[in-house]
Amino acid sequence: MYRRRRKKKSPLRATRLVRQKRRARLFKFFFALFVFGLFFGGIVWVTHLPLLKIESVTVSGNSAVSVTEIQNLIKSKISGNHYYLFSKSNRFLYPKKEILNEVLTLFKRVETIKLEVNGNDLVVSITERKPKYVWCTGTPATRSKECYFVDDQGYIFAQAPRFSGSAYFLLYGQIKKNPISQYYLPQPEFEALTNFIRSVRDKDIIGSAIVSEGNGVFALHLEKGGKIIFKQDQDSTTLLSNLELLKKNTALFKAQAASAIEYIDLRFGNKVYYKTVGDKKVQIRE
Repeated sequence: MYRRRRKKKSPLRATRLVRQKRRARLFKFFFALFVFGLFFGGIVWVTHLPLLKIESVTVSGNSAVSVTEIQNLIKSKISGNHYYLFSKSNRFLYPKKEILNEVLTLFKRVETIKLEVNGNDLVVSITERKPKYVWCTGTPATRSKECYFVDDQGYIFAQAPRFSGSAYFLLYGQIKKNPISQYYLPQPEFEALTNFIRSVRDKDIIGSAIVSEGNGVFALHLEKGGKIIFKQDQDSTTLLSNLELLKKNTALFKAQAASAIEYIDLRFGNKVYYKTVGDKKVQIRE
C-alpha cells in the first residue's frame, strides 16, 4: 500500500517564526512601558502644577508662639519632593501628619493644631496651653529662679519669668530634672489633688503652694503661714471633714488667732495632729 510521506518543517522557517514572535512580544513590552512612562510622568507633572501648589502658610490662634517659627518649619517640610519626584507642596501630597507631629513636639505651648488647605494657602489653626500653675525647683522657703508654667492638666510646657506675689499657685517637688514636657502627676491624680486644693479654699483656708515631700506625702502651704500635711491616696471627703471640725472647734483659722499654725497633720485617719508656732506640745483632735 502506498502512503504519502509527511513533509518535514524547514529548520530555517521555524527559526524565523520564533524570531517574529519574540519581536512581537518585545514590541508589546516596550509599548506598554512607554504608555506607563507617559502615564507616570503625567502624574508627576500634575503634582507640580501651580494650581495645586501650597504657596503660603497662615497661622491663627497663637499669642505666645512665634508665627514666623511655625511658618518656617512648615515651609521646610513642604519644600522638595517625595522620592525625588512628587511635589511635597502639592495640596493633596503635603506631609500633613509629619507637620502635626513636628509642631506639637517642638512647640510645647501648642495644645492642639488643625491644618486646612484654602486655595493655595495652608491655614494652621492652633490653641495654646494656658498657664494655671507654676512649678519651681527648691522649696517655698528657698524658691529657685527656675520656674515653669503648668497647665490645668499638670503638663509643664514653658519656662516662666521671675515674678513676685501670688499670681499663680505654686508646685514643688516630684520632677527632678528637665521638667518641660513632663507631668507633675498622672492626670487623674493631678485632678484629684487640685480638686482638694480648691475644696480647701472654698472653706476659706487659702493655700499658696503644694510640696511633694516624697512617698505620696504632700504639704499644702498656707498663705498666712504653716502647712497641712496629707497623703495623696487619702479620701478627700475625710480630709475635708477633719479640717472642717478643726476649724469649728479651734481658733487656728480665725483672723484674730492668738498663735500661728506651724503644721496640721491629717495622715492618721480621724486623728488630727497640729502644732502652733512656739508651742512645744503637739495637740491631738479626734
